[in-house]
Amino acid sequence: MKREIDTIRAVPAGGRRLLASAALAVLAAFAGGETNPGAAQSADPVPRFEPAPCPKLQGADELATASCGYLVVPENRSQPNGRIIRLMVATYPARSAEKRPDPVVYLAGGPGDIAPLEVNGLIAVGFIRDRDIYVVSQRGTMFSEPALTCAASDEFSRELLGLRFYSEATKRAHLAATEVCHRELAATGADLSAYNSTESAADFADLRKVLGFDVWNVYGTSYGSYLAQTLMRDHPEGIRSVVLDSVLPTTYNVAAN
Repeated sequence: MKREIDTIRAVPAGGRRLLASAALAVLAAFAGGETNPGAAQSADPVPRFEPAPCPKLQGADELATASCGYLVVPENRSQPNGRIIRLMVATYPARSAEKRPDPVVYLAGGPGDIAPLEVNGLIAVGFIRDRDIYVVSQRGTMFSEPALTCAASDEFSRELLGLRFYSEATKRAHLAATEVCHRELAATGADLSAYNSTESAADFADLRKVLGFDVWNVYGTSYGSYLAQTLMRDHPEGIRSVVLDSVLPTTYNVAAN
């Protein structure tokens, strides 16, 4: 690793949590709110940050204490004049009077977890009190625009509760739902090839720059630990420290790679 990264702390993976995340990686990539096919070309420079009100979300009470906005980036960085997407960013203020200048950015799991819900407990217990915490709804997830979701994958999620884990029948049902979902999402005009860990890591690197931070601290959990490692590999500049919680190694074949 580059010298800019001072500290890497690894926390061993939780068995059931990691197993569920791995088994449902393809499905979870489509989790989120309503599909918004409205991504379009931008007349203004990107990347940029646009302040906006925080959404209301049941189960994420701490979101009421945050300030929010959208990170606006190219959908596909190989086509900088193409469509743009908007990623919701929530900023949770430090609770200590002795606030440190370098914030923490939280990388949610899944892929596809609802970031404000996942981080809510950490914020509520004051896990990190002396730094602002930035939480991003990663591309394709709930509160990002477009949010890549479809009825077929949602229905499979409900049916999965009554299906046998790791059976061939469950596998076939999962693949069938994913095929229908892919077809529906491709019809929206979204460049599905751009919804991957490499582009997502670049989103976080752009966020640090547009917010004007020289350095920050990265906290990734489950799939977020995979994304944190991608961020360290591709964009090590400005990373002061890294925490990898419930580590998913980069040797694992994540769907959103």
